[in-house]
Amino acid sequence: MVKIPTKLEDLLPPAALGKILEVLNQPALSGAVREALHRVGIKDASPVEQVQEAWQQARDWVGQLANRMVSPVQANPQLINATGELARAEWQGFPMAPSVAEAYGIQAVNFHSASRLEEAALHATVKLLQVDDALFTNSLATAMQLIQGSFKSCAVSRADTVRIPGFGDMGAMLTYGGQHIHEVGATNGATEEDWSRTITSAEQAILLVSPNSLSASDADQQRLAALKVAKATGAAVIELLVDGVCVANTPEYAFPFPVAQERLHSGATVVVLPLDGFLGGPAGACIAGNGKLIKMLRHSVSAQGWGLRGASLSGATAALERAAAAGTALDTGVLDLVRSNIANLRDRAKRLALQVTNSEHVVAAEILERVIPLGPSPWNRYNGPSVAISMTPRKDTASLMAALQNGERGPSILCVASGDKVLVDLRFVLPRDDHQIVKTLSGIQPPNSAPQPT
Repeated sequence: MVKIPTKLEDLLPPAALGKILEVLNQPALSGAVREALHRVGIKDASPVEQVQEAWQQARDWVGQLANRMVSPVQANPQLINATGELARAEWQGFPMAPSVAEAYGIQAVNFHSASRLEEAALHATVKLLQVDDALFTNSLATAMQLIQGSFKSCAVSRADTVRIPGFGDMGAMLTYGGQHIHEVGATNGATEEDWSRTITSAEQAILLVSPNSLSASDADQQRLAALKVAKATGAAVIELLVDGVCVANTPEYAFPFPVAQERLHSGATVVVLPLDGFLGGPAGACIAGNGKLIKMLRHSVSAQGWGLRGASLSGATAALERAAAAGTALDTGVLDLVRSNIANLRDRAKRLALQVTNSEHVVAAEILERVIPLGPSPWNRYNGPSVAISMTPRKDTASLMAALQNGERGPSILCVASGDKVLVDLRFVLPRDDHQIVKTLSGIQPPNSAPQPT
């Protein structure tokens, strides 16, 4: 039986690719190739970068092909998010970055040393966030339950007990397990006086959640009031940063996401980050900060069996290492898509609009530039520019949306209706998936489709 390769490495070993890159890196050859490309009208081309990009695309293609061969009768579970929104109630967390998923997959099919994985994860976190210590739990809920159990009582603002699409109900999560939680303030936030009435000793903790129901500026004021009371009483400050990032945003495409390292340096005792948030890792949570508290929590994690293990811990390590190398990774994670260059989105939209105009389902398509929130409340505190293809249906909006969402010719493509138009927003569509949109709307059947028996 002929063995069908399911990984690109089976066709072209990494060592062979390394030799190719080594040759292309030679200044004389690299310059000659670039000069030849310029002569035919291709500018700003780097041979090494082109080969690396092609390698990544080829790996994705072979992976998709292998998946179809393994389970050809199953519906494609992949969703292409063309809504322009990052977070929705029906989605759980954010997608893994490809490099993290690869690390997770490799570890999942191999034996591993638990101590070495834990050491690698801890090293990556301490280096990235510049903290005393860190540990990992299998969910946000268990992380918060562990922390709350370490204090006599905790206080949380009513403005923080919100449902965060993609990550759950924070109010239910914080009160689960029977810990003593005081809700202070009102839905419009908690003042210094509100915190002072409840927080009186170092045996207590203040819990802060981001994002919450407040505006970004009001949330900052609530945090400053909490920090002032905590400093006066010696209470701990625990910050659950569902929207947290590890490194500062690039200035040209910045969103004001809270930066974990900055929060720790400005008064937080520990921060809690969802691994499947902007880190692009597997489901779980990272607790980082004060060494004394985390040492106490580590014993509880071990006793309760709530720690992150095996492939998940390997994926967490890869996610943190990727965050430390921000801007140099070859793959694209969700945070990179949030920061997408608007000019690149515009160019992609122009190409796609031309390809789908006068197609099976679309009469005409044009480019629509818009400013939209990252999701429903409380994600709507973050608004940013995006580019969509605004399509006039050949029949009606319902039939066009059904053609995109049914996934008959590939992945289901989630889109939005706007009046008598259907919008396909490119903010969270990977460039490699552009052809899926064209294939769905053009009426071209995929290569592996076959007539169904009657």
